[in-house]
Amino acid sequence: NAEYMGKPRPRNRKLLEAAHMAILEPVHLSAMSQVFRRRPSRARDPVAAPMSDGDDDGPAAVVPSSEPSALDRLMDKLPLSERWKKWTVRSITCWSMIYIFYLIVSFGPEAVACCVCLLQLVAFNEVVSIGYLWKNEKHLPLFRVQQWYFLGVAFYGVYGATAADYVARVVRVPGWLLNHHSFITFSLYCIGFVMFVVSLRESYYKYQLAQFGWTHMSILLVILPNIFVIQNLFAGMFWFLLPSTLIFANDIMAYIFGFHFGKTPLIQLSPKKTWEGFVGGGLSTLVWGWWFAGLLASNGIGLCPNGASTCTLNPVFELTPYELPHKALVSVCAALGYRVTTSAVYVYPVQLDALALAVFASVVAPFGGFFASGVKRAYNLKDFGSMLPGHGGLTDRVDCQFLAAACTYFYYKSFVQQLDIEFIANIITKLSAEDRSRVCSRVGALCSGH
Repeated sequence: NAEYMGKPRPRNRKLLEAAHMAILEPVHLSAMSQVFRRRPSRARDPVAAPMSDGDDDGPAAVVPSSEPSALDRLMDKLPLSERWKKWTVRSITCWSMIYIFYLIVSFGPEAVACCVCLLQLVAFNEVVSIGYLWKNEKHLPLFRVQQWYFLGVAFYGVYGATAADYVARVVRVPGWLLNHHSFITFSLYCIGFVMFVVSLRESYYKYQLAQFGWTHMSILLVILPNIFVIQNLFAGMFWFLLPSTLIFANDIMAYIFGFHFGKTPLIQLSPKKTWEGFVGGGLSTLVWGWWFAGLLASNGIGLCPNGASTCTLNPVFELTPYELPHKALVSVCAALGYRVTTSAVYVYPVQLDALALAVFASVVAPFGGFFASGVKRAYNLKDFGSMLPGHGGLTDRVDCQFLAAACTYFYYKSFVQQLDIEFIANIITKLSAEDRSRVCSRVGALCSGH
């Protein structure tokens, strides 16, 4: 210390100050942690040992915080406690997202599908970047390009045939592009695989193979659930809006109940999640699911598949009488504005389906968020990104949506979907004249009982 006095301060001033505190104070570990918490660092090697992290719903991570947003800087000027500043930031961002969601939905299923594809790109970038190490990447030129190449192949495999079919209505598309889509996808993947093997470099095998596996896992986590989102969307906007808003409602109400009443921790992965928020959010989601499904069904919003304005409605969207066990319940339903008879109430069957999906969104879907918390904890991250002030990255907001979309898809296929004659007719129109003649002959024979 005597030698240090009088000399220019070095660049690592904070480190020396912490060392000085460690000598003079007994709380030296705390002092050192304050320094390292502010030091910039790269993402951890995906094959390194896990470290504890701070989650958005857990204690602060020992990693540098991202640059504060303009909204955060504005909140710093307000005379509010830190707790209420976070509440305000999250609320403003939340209402902004709801408004943007409403605008996108108002443009129809095509706009929503395009937006979902764009969001997949953002989510993939957030997820695949958590294992990024510049000290290795600088010796591996175009290695990141390979990751995006595999994502492009996945996009082509999932959406290529549908996109080509839409384009073929406007311009002429080569027949082989439509007829051999699966083989083209496989060939493109093989090219990428060969490129990866050729790019392997000594001393970086472990890192490259870990990144190769993580790239495929990221594609699986991002692409697969969104296949269900697109399928739900074209089954009818209803089946996209319902699960999406169920997750919105559960997230918002769980946060509100947890913020005001939360005392009992729910799960170790997310220490700030509480039983009070979990139960309050679940009950609120049941109420929302019942009301919102009835609202859409009664106003005929999003009930027809493929964005059609008119169609033969599925019976689940038709008012149906349900017998009640007690006349007091009939009186309660009448007071709530439901159409009733002497012993029954008229509701839409899809409202019961909405309750089933709401139970899933309240009980099972949150584990998608807990899984994301586990990933962040493994990589010592607070959030996947900083795109949304107060919420973190996009992946932090859609982690539960993935499970909800998959559940809605399989539930719809198993219990709601009916045979779509228009879909079958559309397939027949794409056949050659000879094949159409054979199909018509076969259908005629079936209709005549032969």
